[in-house]
Amino acid sequence: MHRLFRYSIISVLGILGALACTEHMYAADLSLSTTTSSVITDPSYVIAPYDIVEIVVTSAPYCSDVVLIGKTGDISIASLGTIPLRGRTIEECTVDIADHLNIYLSSPIVHCVVHKIRNQVIVTGAIPKNRAVDFRQGMTIRDALIQVGGIVTERYAGTIILTRNGEVFPVTKENTLDATLMPRDIIDVAEQPCPVVYLVGEVAHPGRYVLSSDVSDVFGLVAKAGGFTDFADAAHVKILRVDETGNRRTITVNAKRNIERTRTNDPDRTLCTSDIVYVPTYLPFRVSTTAVIALCSTALIILVIVL
Repeated sequence: MHRLFRYSIISVLGILGALACTEHMYAADLSLSTTTSSVITDPSYVIAPYDIVEIVVTSAPYCSDVVLIGKTGDISIASLGTIPLRGRTIEECTVDIADHLNIYLSSPIVHCVVHKIRNQVIVTGAIPKNRAVDFRQGMTIRDALIQVGGIVTERYAGTIILTRNGEVFPVTKENTLDATLMPRDIIDVAEQPCPVVYLVGEVAHPGRYVLSSDVSDVFGLVAKAGGFTDFADAAHVKILRVDETGNRRTITVNAKRNIERTRTNDPDRTLCTSDIVYVPTYLPFRVSTTAVIALCSTALIILVIVL
């Protein structure tokens, strides 16, 4: 009987641990190779263009991200939009991001770490997301663009610039896409201004998307992002919106029922520029860290008493 009870407790702890990992699955993709970048943790370090900033939001893992500082010193985060960080220290960057998150979250806990590239190629501009990709011998501009997901045609302004050791080389012909790259090369795909929305949570490809006739509501946006994951709570999709006066609104859309699509003439369900659409995890897979710790502690105490 004692053995059965012991195995039951261990099984419960294993399940709770798995659920705790599920809650933090967004942060699991944040690791960066130490062979291709060096880590800077000094809070007084001043952030510069093409630094990589690792943002961990422990109170809301779906807001965590790894972002590349663009040439203007801005970062674009799916859960926050565009934030200017050039000339800001790591400490100030942490405060700025927490302030932006405070619009949507209550007392967000944010940690920032900066990575300096060493053996990577930087790709920015009209692509799904600014990225630093690992350099390999013989890599071409075309290879790098394919690796980052290709050019977003709706945002593409028609030119590509390669920067190497401070020298600028316009990429003007198709065959120059096959030019070989060197470590620390910068590929800038020129982009034109356009209205965008941000998608985070349980979808195949979260990120920034251009508003268009195909992406005008939650259904079109999720379809563009490759659909929901198996863990998505499609019945409680949330649109986070801040109006011109700074007032925050949260709109819940039931994307599980196609009947909702007939109501897209409702301005609340039509996406607006800078909206953030969040697809939560289905309730059975959501367990708060506090609850997991409390349950595990209780189970361990019972286990110690019994044994």
